[in-house]
Amino acid sequence: MGPGMVYLESLRNHEREGVPSGAGTDTSEGFDLTKMHRLLAQLGDPQDAWQAVHISGTKGKGSTATMLASIASAAGLKTGCYTSPHVVSLHERILMDGKPITSEDLDQALAAVQPTAQGLSHASPELPPLSHFEVLTAAAFAHFAAAGTDLAVVEVGLGGARDATNAFRPAGLALSVVTPIGSDHLDALGGSVRSVAAAKAGVLKAGRPLVLAPQPLHEAHQEIKREAHRLGCPVIEVADEVELEFARGGEQHPAAPAIVRVLGSTVAAALGLQQGDCIEMKLGMEGVHQLSNAATAITAAAVLASEGVLQGLTLEGLRLGLSRAQLPGRFQRCRLAEHRAGPVLIVDGAHTPEACAALAASLRRAFPEPSPVALVLAAAADKDASGMCAALGALRPVAVFPTEVEVAGSGARAMAPGSIMAAWQFNVPRPGRVMMQPSVVAAVERARMELGGVREGGGPGVILVTGSMHAAGAALRRLHLVPA
Repeated sequence: MGPGMVYLESLRNHEREGVPSGAGTDTSEGFDLTKMHRLLAQLGDPQDAWQAVHISGTKGKGSTATMLASIASAAGLKTGCYTSPHVVSLHERILMDGKPITSEDLDQALAAVQPTAQGLSHASPELPPLSHFEVLTAAAFAHFAAAGTDLAVVEVGLGGARDATNAFRPAGLALSVVTPIGSDHLDALGGSVRSVAAAKAGVLKAGRPLVLAPQPLHEAHQEIKREAHRLGCPVIEVADEVELEFARGGEQHPAAPAIVRVLGSTVAAALGLQQGDCIEMKLGMEGVHQLSNAATAITAAAVLASEGVLQGLTLEGLRLGLSRAQLPGRFQRCRLAEHRAGPVLIVDGAHTPEACAALAASLRRAFPEPSPVALVLAAAADKDASGMCAALGALRPVAVFPTEVEVAGSGARAMAPGSIMAAWQFNVPRPGRVMMQPSVVAAVERARMELGGVREGGGPGVILVTGSMHAAGAALRRLHLVPA
């Protein structure tokens, strides 16, 4: 570990410790971004050196950001992408044209930020110290500037209004994107749907366009629209521009294309198509829930083209970008290297009830009954285990294996397996066999053995590892897996 990484790891990490109540709200309880903005200013405001797309929301932020960045890269722009959290390695968070930052470049970027950050801490002791996420964000922004980035797609860490990434001026913000809003981080974002939406709307800037994904909660949709109207932001609704679906039966096959139906004039004009046209696209990320993320990314790319930012956008470039977009831990199909004829592993970082419901639907479409499913489940202590279990109960797994994983390298925020077990048994009408395990590795092995005894014409079955990005990361790091 180089000196830059040593410094980063010395800082307070809210992912490891938990986020204080109200920290993401635009109130007196919210994170104080004064020192973050001073840090960027003293670094020369690197975020002003490139055009930005700022993405907030609850579901699909990382997938949408990755797809949009891949589309922009295929269109000829030098494109950065900043997302969080990571699944396997911190390097995943900072991409340049789809490639993770190298260890050397990451350490150099952090080491370059360190003197300025430490000087600020000494000069302004009355302000809260800079956090792990703030320093990493500043390093990412500086790295993008030094690399000559044309466009960077930036996912918020928490909320939007008081997030460390919220440093863009209107002139530097190409557009904002808000993905579907749910109830994750409810306590940190004010305790109500409206307060969560208000925090997410913090990424909007006066006069800059907003691409708004379909919202499952009417109150959230209205709050975002109100703030957009107040700031004079043109609103482009994804539902008015494009819709995606699989051809009948296509969702069962990873190579199956999606059918894209062009609805609105913005997408039609950007791609040289007519409203009502249907085209095929292959998505690099699997799962029915990725259709809506792809629709948002396509709409955002079209708006960037209309704004003159993505002048090189073509239909073939769009196809290439979507097919190349990949993220670890999103409906990732694997097999155990030593048991290649055994069950398929699906590794997915779903950690909200809404995401778990989408995951369950995607899995059963890809592996219809009677294909048996064994569930390995681990979560952070502040997540809605009851809601997640109720959603995953739709899979009717033959067995469930609650276990425990560290969150950002610490057990402080890990949910105890007994709590997951209780949530499953209380919220699933027919809970079946539930057996706690000491680790993800042990749980996967028990799941494999359990499926080995179930032969009801459904083949070797599926092991689903989910509940958190950290559970997905533990599986991908500690198991010897090969692509399925």
